[in-house]
Amino acid sequence: HHRSLWQEDIVFADQSSLTKNIATDVCIVGAGFAGLLTAYELLKKDFKVVVIEKDDLGENESARTSAHLSNAFDDHFTEVLSQHGRNKASLAYQSHTQAINRLEKISKDEHIDCEFTRVDGYLFLAPQHDHKYLEEEMKAALECGVQDIQLISESKTSFFEMGAALRFTKDRKSTRLNSSHTDIS
Repeated sequence: HHRSLWQEDIVFADQSSLTKNIATDVCIVGAGFAGLLTAYELLKKDFKVVVIEKDDLGENESARTSAHLSNAFDDHFTEVLSQHGRNKASLAYQSHTQAINRLEKISKDEHIDCEFTRVDGYLFLAPQHDHKYLEEEMKAALECGVQDIQLISESKTSFFEMGAALRFTKDRKSTRLNSSHTDIS
C-alpha cells in the first residue's frame, strides 16, 4: 500500500458508512474525478445527490496520478481505436478534453486555489517499443481528432535525455462533442 505525498496531511470530515435508507435523485458510485465532477454538475442543477465510495476519499486511481489530468489515454490511442472504432475513440478524446476544460473553469469560477496549470504531456518509448510505435500512436491520435501533438526526436528533462517522444502541447483548443468527423487523409 502506497500513499502519495499529498495524502499525508489531509483530514476529511466524517466519512461514516451509510447505515440507513436515504432518499435522493441520483446516487453516484465512486468519488474520483469523474464521480465528483458529475456530482458537482448535478448539484448545480438542483438535483439531490449522494456520492458513495468504498474507500477513504483521496484513495485509489485519482490519488495516485500526481494530480494530473490528461486527454491522452493511458491505454493509448492505438488500443482504444482498435477496440472501439474511430467515432467512439474520438468521442472519448473529446469528452476527456471537455472534462479538463470544465475542471479549469470550475476552479476559476469557485475560486479554488488548486494551482491549475496546463503543461505539455509526453509519451516516451518503453524499452520494448521502437520509433515506429510512436508513429503509429501519433497516427491513431490524429485520427481521433488530436491536433496538438508532435513527434519529437529528442526530449530532455532537467536531469536526463529521454529520447524520442510524442509531445501533447499545452495550448489545447476546446473540443466540441459530436459524432461526425472529417477524414484527416
